[in-house]
Formats: sequence, structure tokens, C-alpha cells
Amino acid sequence: MRRLPPIIGLLGLVASLCAQSPHGPSLKMDCAACHKTTGWDIPADSWDFDKLNSPRRSEMTGALLSKDTFHFNHYKTEFPLSGRHKTVDCRACHASLVFSEAGAECISCHTDMHSQTVGTDCARCHNSENWLVNNITELHQSNGFPLLGAHAAANCSECHVSESALRFERIGNDCINCHAADYASTSSPNHREAGFSTNCIDCHDMNGFDWSTDQVVHDFFPLTKGHDIQDCARCHTGGSYSNTPNACFACHQADYEGALSPNHQSAGFPTDCATCHTTDPGWMPAQYTQHDTDHFPIYSGAHNGAWNQCAECHANESDYGEFTCTTCHANPETDNQHADVGGYSYNSPACLACHPDGSATNTFDHNTTQFPLTGAHTTVECLACHANGYQGTPTECAACHATDFNQTANPSHTTLGFSTDCATCHTTAPDWMPATFANHNDYYPLNGAHAVIANDCAACHNGDYNNTPNTCFGCHNTDYNQTTNPNHQSAQFPTDCASCHNESGWTPTNFDHDGQYFPIYSGAHNGEWDQCVDCHTNPSNYAEVSCTNCHVNPETDNQHNGVGGYLYNSNACLACHPTGSADNPFDHNSTQFPLTGAHISVDCIECHANGYQGTPTICAACHMTDFEQTQNPNHGEIGIMTDCVLCHTTEPGWMPASMVNHSDYYVLQGAHAAIANDCAACHNGDYNNTPNTCFGCHNADYNQTTDPNHATGQFPTDCTVCHNENAWSPSTFDHNATEFPLTGAHTTVDCIECHANGYENTPTACASCHTADFTQTVNPNHQALGFSTNCAACHTTAPEWMPATMANHNDFYILQGAHAAIANDCAACHNGDYNNTPTTCFGCHVDDYNQTTNPNHQAAQFPTDCASCHMETNWDATTFDHDGQYFPIYSGAHNGEWSQCTDCHSNPSNYAEVSCTNCHTNPETNNQHIGVTGYVYNNSACLACHPTGDATNIFNHNLTMFPLTGAHTTVECIACHANGYQGTPTDCAACHTTDFNQTANPNHQALGFSTNCAACHTTAPDWMPATFANHNDYYVLQGAHAAIANDCAACHNGNYNNTPSTCFGCHAADYNQATNPNHQSAGFPTDCAACHSQNAWDPSTFNHDSQYFPIYSGKHKNKWDQCSECHTAPDNFMIFSCTDCHEHSNQNKVNNDHQGVQGYSYNSMACYSCHPHGN
Repeated sequence: MRRLPPIIGLLGLVASLCAQSPHGPSLKMDCAACHKTTGWDIPADSWDFDKLNSPRRSEMTGALLSKDTFHFNHYKTEFPLSGRHKTVDCRACHASLVFSEAGAECISCHTDMHSQTVGTDCARCHNSENWLVNNITELHQSNGFPLLGAHAAANCSECHVSESALRFERIGNDCINCHAADYASTSSPNHREAGFSTNCIDCHDMNGFDWSTDQVVHDFFPLTKGHDIQDCARCHTGGSYSNTPNACFACHQADYEGALSPNHQSAGFPTDCATCHTTDPGWMPAQYTQHDTDHFPIYSGAHNGAWNQCAECHANESDYGEFTCTTCHANPETDNQHADVGGYSYNSPACLACHPDGSATNTFDHNTTQFPLTGAHTTVECLACHANGYQGTPTECAACHATDFNQTANPSHTTLGFSTDCATCHTTAPDWMPATFANHNDYYPLNGAHAVIANDCAACHNGDYNNTPNTCFGCHNTDYNQTTNPNHQSAQFPTDCASCHNESGWTPTNFDHDGQYFPIYSGAHNGEWDQCVDCHTNPSNYAEVSCTNCHVNPETDNQHNGVGGYLYNSNACLACHPTGSADNPFDHNSTQFPLTGAHISVDCIECHANGYQGTPTICAACHMTDFEQTQNPNHGEIGIMTDCVLCHTTEPGWMPASMVNHSDYYVLQGAHAAIANDCAACHNGDYNNTPNTCFGCHNADYNQTTDPNHATGQFPTDCTVCHNENAWSPSTFDHNATEFPLTGAHTTVDCIECHANGYENTPTACASCHTADFTQTVNPNHQALGFSTNCAACHTTAPEWMPATMANHNDFYILQGAHAAIANDCAACHNGDYNNTPTTCFGCHVDDYNQTTNPNHQAAQFPTDCASCHMETNWDATTFDHDGQYFPIYSGAHNGEWSQCTDCHSNPSNYAEVSCTNCHTNPETNNQHIGVTGYVYNNSACLACHPTGDATNIFNHNLTMFPLTGAHTTVECIACHANGYQGTPTDCAACHTTDFNQTANPNHQALGFSTNCAACHTTAPDWMPATFANHNDYYVLQGAHAAIANDCAACHNGNYNNTPSTCFGCHAADYNQATNPNHQSAGFPTDCAACHSQNAWDPSTFNHDSQYFPIYSGKHKNKWDQCSECHTAPDNFMIFSCTDCHEHSNQNKVNNDHQGVQGYSYNSMACYSCHPHGN
């Protein structure tokens, strides 16, 4: 009990000491657990964690301490120490002595180097031993993107592209998130145009290290049977997948054209293989079902099952248009079966024509067609018409009878242009008879009595159709010659029968002498004549008549005393006595030309010299000579009409005369109209030289006028300027009614000032009077400035040239804004001096510039081009937005950091220059940029990386259109941006043209490579690795070549310029060393593709059996050892021999075997022609 008080005291002391602990209230443990009485330093052995589980007594109190309080145990905290944490200085984590203030989270001690891209829990990826990440695979798997296949070997930065290798931005788990560029740039096939899925694994294998794939979903063109091939290049030739056609013929054209049994081309088979074939390999089975509908039923009807091979009917494989029926339907059976069948002929085309569906009962009936057989056609052999076959035989006559038509000479059908349609005239009766000629009227109309004998051709033609005349007299000359009443010959009647007769009969005739010509069967001459020649004394011309044979003189003259115009001749008699009556003579005044004036006294013969019938009534018919000889006026020259009545009457001497169309020459108005009929008043008997101007007639009036004196006043001689045509006075000259009205200063000017050279043609242009004013004006100098000489453009007619405007001021200086407001106040700018007015802002506003203090333009050395900041409306507000246009100085980090513009713009003569290094000096700036790739200490670089002036908002090259990868990441900025940072091109050629031009293996220029380096290269250093995506533009890689597409050396051996592009160029050794067969000795072509594909040498595609002749099958199988046994000319395998082998070498035996074979010949070509399959 005696020890209890000291203990209590000690505990009190300890409690007081605990209250003073710098470690905070949370650390409740004995100080002695860590500290010694010798000082606060903690001995190293205190941290010997091996003792943590051994109890000990307190060195201060001697009390037995529990395990928890005996010694500080970090493992018992929320943060047990492990790995590197065991050796870290406590102060690295515990910034203060209050240990509980240190957080247990990684981020509380460790800076987030990943910039918040992967979270702040470092332990997700790292352990306490080191920073290495050992669970990348598990991390990606837990994140939904397991690293499989090629992804497992990929560099992180290939997917997690960033300006820092420690940023791992979330990029999405879909293929397209990383491979969008691959998808978009793929052109073979073009994925975008083809609409391919963006889920790459639909076609590509993640285990592959290239994009090669064999997993394409080919549902758009199902790959079945023969199409189920694994070599895409077999169909997608040329490396293009986008435009591969899906029509059979596009791939199988060679198969189609090479097919000989049957020959598809000559047979005109459709190019759609699916018509006959399936996709089964070997083109079998095949069935041409269209044969039934397009040609002949062989899969149905009587011939279904009656054949095995096409060649049974189509013996000529080169022409399937040919066929044979007689191979099966032999004679004499077939002839016997067709006994009594009209037109029967034993040949194949005839068989098909009569049995189009192959049925014996359903035969062809010609009479059900459009050409039934009648007449002579019923007995004609079919072959006579169907020599060229039965299909499409024409039905028009000319198709068969053109020769008959052309050779017919009586009549000549071709000469007369007859129709080639025989049916127009003929029936089908034999020998072309009977015949009609329905269009006889096209050659000679048959009327009247001719129509009655229309079908009695011989009555007119007498068997000669070519020389039958077509005139009346040609046929009826005998009738004419033998006619006696009247005697046509002696009367010399015309031989044109139709002039008197019609075609109905000879009588009655229709010659009406009384009605048509002159009454001789009636009237005064009835009974006064016996023969026609009594009056028609000229038998060769019955148009001539003679009256004076009966009406003789002097009796006739005496009877016509006092008859005006009487003349003793027969034509005059008939003209005056058209009916032959003395009491009913001709009255000229009852005609359309009554006789008046001078016409009354003219003898008839003067007008009727050429007879009385048809005498013209127009003036010019008689008076043309008068017209042409008239000189005053000259009618011809002035174009007067030849119709005399326009101006003259029939009075003698052509007078009086008028000129109703005087206005066509000179218009008569006013006082002139009053003397229109007094021609002499103006013409004075001379109509040719009468003037047509006022002065021409009135010069005496002009010269004699004294009030005012026109001559002295030099008045114009154009009277109409002042006078009208009614009278001389009053005169009406009004200058304002002219094209030059008088206004302003012009109203006070004497006329003579402008009309010094007279009044006629005085010019109205300003320059004509004011040229001196124009040229002498020097302010402004009108000439020097090229002003218009049209004074009215700027001036009015007001005196002293004022006021003046300048409408085209904008041609010299455009007036806008405030300038437009003073456009009419010229003095405001010109101050009376128009020659030296400046045209620049500063020229006028130098005072404004110099006197401006806010800001002081002079001190700041602002540009003197006011328009760079101001507009023309007013000085305020200015449009200079430094923050928006250039660099933030009124906001952001530089706001308030400057006083004068020259702080940054140290070159006042060029404000485009800036200086950052005036403030951001070294070595501080260099130290701040340690570790910044591409850093360079200059002003342009500063602005390029800090465009907003913010130290945190720095330029990130990887956020631009040109992220830095590969060798670009280590290049100094200045290497690319030597000419500045703005507008630096991003195309490869901008930097690498020299590399491109100097590359010689291969020579990029000579081969025309793209200057887009990215087409072949990545940004990896030294241009490697490189691909050649457009290799197919130079040489298409297919089959085995495609498999080594990335092994360039396999073909090029380091020399890309001289690599051959032919098979033999690379494979000469393969060719020369091939022994089975020996290519050299056999003289095989060096074009490997002729037999081999690019997939492998074997199997080769040389199919001798199907392409040429069966030697691996059929009769010749195993009958030969070497090609040369048949191909005896090793330099030409087109040459072959059948006669050098086995039984064919014995010509006698072969000849005996072919006895009776038509066309047989003992030679190899003949053997092959007859035995194409060797059978």
C-alpha cells in the first residue's frame, strides 16, 4: 500500500504528458513505446518489427505493457506497410506529427500521372513492390475488352493515343473505335461503299496479325458447290472487291467461249449459265430446257427420251444451227410413210417444217398459214420455195418471181415500172394467165368504146405491148384516111381525133363550128359555101380565114364609107362582124376599152396590128415608146408608173396632166397645196431640175428680205427653222423648242457668240463652245484628271460654273459614312485646292492622329492607316478587338500584366511582332519547361504552345489534325515550323519531298508513286516497316504471290527497279528444271499462265481432253508416252500426227477400213475432223 501513492502520482504525470502529445488525440499509446528518456529520437531497433509480438515492461514505469501498446505496429493500422512502403521515410507520407491526418488512399501521397484517365486507386494496377503493371490482361478482361490474338502483342500507345504515354483515355470496346481509319481507307474492297459491318470480327480473326480473312459472310452471293472456293482472288481479280460482277458470264466468259461440245458461241446460247447449268462442278448435269420453247421439243413430246447426246441431231458441233432428222428417220421407211404427201422432200429442214413439234400426227398445213397454196402453187415442190429453209420464208410474190418479173419483155415490167406484186394483175393459175391490168389508166385511160374492150388486150396491142401507140391517130390512121364525108385527108383535118370526136363513137361528132368559131350553118353565111377551102384557103392552117374571096372591092369599101377605123382585110371583117351579119357590127364602146379622146380617130390597125383577139388594154402596150422618150420629166429616171391614166386623160397632146403621187417626190402642204395644179409656178417648164429645198425656190425671197436682213444676219437658209408652209409670217422660231433650250447663262448670250459660223449644224455639245474653259481649268485640272468634256456631268447652266457637283466622285475617291454626309461640301476636304487633296486617311486626319491621347497614337506608334481600327461612320466605336482577334490581354492570365503596348510589341514599326521573352525570362522559363518535348525558347514558340496565354491551357499537338506519333514525337518543333506555326501543311510531301525525290530503290519519281508517304509508310523511324498497298497497280499479287505480299525480298532481293513482271522473268529456273514434262525439250511456251495458276504449280490447268483431244480418257488413254509421239514438231504443238501410231500407220489397212466413206482422206487433219473424240 505504501507504493500506491507514487504510482498514482506517476499515472497523473503520464496523463498530463499525454494531453500534451503532438500526435493528436487519436494516438493513444505510451510515449515510451517509441521514445527513450534520453531524447525524442527513436532508436532504429525500435522499428524491429520482429519484436512486435514479444511483450516487455515499460522502461519508465516498469509496468508490463500489452502487445498493442508495447510498440507502434503499422500493421495494426488501416495502412499496413508492405513492399517499398517499409523503407520510406515516415515524413514522406506524414507531413505533420498528427499521423492520422495522412490518408490511406494512394492519391493522398501519389500524384495521378494518368490525368484522371484510370481512376485514383493505384492498387487496381500496381502493387507496393514497384510501379510495373503485371495484370494488364486481367484489367482489360474486367473492363470488357480482353486482349486476345494480335491485341495481346500490341503496344498500349497504339490504342491509347495521347500526348503522354501515361494517359489511357477510355476509347470504347467496339472494333470501329480503334480501326475507323482502317475501315475508311480500305479500298479493296471499299468497305464504306459496300456497306460492310463496322464490327471487324464479323470477317477478321483477332488471332491474325494482318487483315487477311476467310470468314466473309457471302450471303449476297451464296457460295455453293463449284463456287465454294477458298481463294477469293479467283473471282475478285485485280484486287478489287467492290465491283465484282455477279453475272455468270463475267467470270465464265472463257468457259463459254471455249466450250466446243456444243459450241456455245456459234449456237448462240444465252450467256446466263444458270439457264442450263447448276453450280455443280464440271458443268454437269446440264439441261437446256429452253430448247423446247425456243427451238424444238426434246424434253417433251415425241422426242422425249429418244436421244442421249446433242450430237445425235447436231452432227456439226461448230454450228448448232444445223440439225439432222434423217440420222434416225432413215429411208426407205420415211419415203414410204410420206407417199402421196404433196411437196414431200427427204431432208431435215423439210422434216422440221412439216413436223414443228416432232409429232407425226400434228403435221404442218400450209393452208392454215398466211400463204394458202392455190393454183400452180399446189404442185410445186416445197424445196422450190424453201431452198433457204422454212423459217421466215417471205410471202410476197417478188421473193420467188423476181426473175420472171425482170425477164418479162412484153411488156417490159421493169421499164414501165410495174408493181412487183404479181397478184395485182395475175392469179396463181399456171402460165400467168388470165391476167388483168387494173391500173391501165395510169398509162392510158380506157373510156367509152375503149372501156368496152378493156379485157380484149389483143384488140389494141396485137401481142406487142411495148410499141402500142397512145395517140388517136396511132391506132386510127386507117379510119382517118378512109373517111370521105368529109374527106379528112383532102380537107387536111387535124389528126387529133379528139378535136372533133369522143371515145364513145365516131358519130355524132362534137365539132360545133357555129358555136365555137363562126356561124356557117346558120345566119347570113348559111348556104353561102360549099367547101371548107372556100374560107380556109390555107389548108395547112385552119386558123386562117379569108373574107375577101367573097367580099370584094370596090363594093366593100363603098359599103364602109364613114365607118371609123375601117380596114379592108379579113381579120378586120371578122372583128367587126363576128356573127357574119351586116346589121350587127362590132361596137368598141361596149367592150372593156371604150374609145374616147384621141383613141376615136385612130385606125384600128394601129392597135390591132397583131390581130383583134387578145389585144391588151393597158396604156404601156401602145405607149411604151412615148413613155421612154419623154424627157421633161424623164419618166424612167424618176420612176413614174407606166400606167398613163394616173396622170393623163385620152385628150390629144397628153394635156391636161395631173400628178396625184406628187407627195412621193415632194409633199405639197399649205401655200404649196394651193398651187398644186399650177405646175409652171414651180417648174417653169423644167421638171427635171426643180429644186426640192426651200432656199432652192425662195433664194430671192431670202436675199431680198430686209426686216430683218437675212443675208446680213447669216440666218439659216432652211426656211422651216422659222417659217411654216402656210405663209411667211408670222415666223415661229423658238430656241427652246429645239434640242438645245436656252437656260441660265445661255439666255443672255448673243446669238452670234454661238452661231459665228452660221446657224446650220451648230453643235450642241458643251465642248464645242467651252473647250477653252475645260483645258484652262487647273483647279482641279480637268485634263490631267481625265474629266468628261460633257460640262453638264458636273455643272448647270448657272453663271460662273457654280454650283457644281461631281456625280462620279467615287471614280476618284469613294464617299462613304461621314464622308458621304459632306459630299456636297467640297471645301470641307479640298479647301479650294482640288489638285493636291490626299486620298489616304492620314493625309486628311493627321491632326486627329497626332492629337489623340487615349491611347496616344504617336507614342504607341499605331499604324497611320486609320481604317485598320476605325470605320468611316465616326471615330467611335473602334473595331480593334485585341482579345478576340489576336491574344487575350484584357482577360485571362495577362490581364493587368502590362502597361504599354510596347511591353509586348517592342518593335513599334511592326505590331505583328510580339515578344514574350521580355517578361518570361531565362533560366526560369527553361526550368519550367524541363521535360516538355519540342520546347524552344522563342516568342513564336511561346504563342504557338500558349495561344491563350494560360500556362495550364497549353497547346496539345495530338488534339490537332496532326497527332505526333513515331519519329515525329522526337522532332524539334522548329524542324517543321521553321516558317511559323500558322498554316503549317500536314501533308507528307511538305517536309519529305527531298526524301521522296532522292529515293532510288525503288525510284519513287520514275514509278509515279504517290507523294503521300502514309500510303506505304508509318511514322516509325527510318521509314520501316513499309507496305505497298497499291502493288496491284504495278503487278497484281494473287494466289501464292499474295501469300508473300509482305516478303518483298522474296521477289525483289533488295532491287526494286529491275524486278521482271513476266512469269518467266522470275521462274526461268523452274521452267528449265521441270522434267515432268520437260518444258525445254517440249518447247512449251514460257507464259506460265497458259497452264498454271498463281496458287501453285500443281494442279496445272492444261486440260488436253476437254480443250483439244481426249488422251487421258477414251480410246487413246494409255496409248502414248511422250507428247512428241503425236506432236512431231516440238516448236509448234498445233501440228499433230495421227498416222504415226499403232493401226493408223498402215495406210492400206486404214484405206480398207474407210471404204465407202464419202470424203475420206488419209491425213491427220482429216482423221481429227471425222473423229474429234478419237472414237
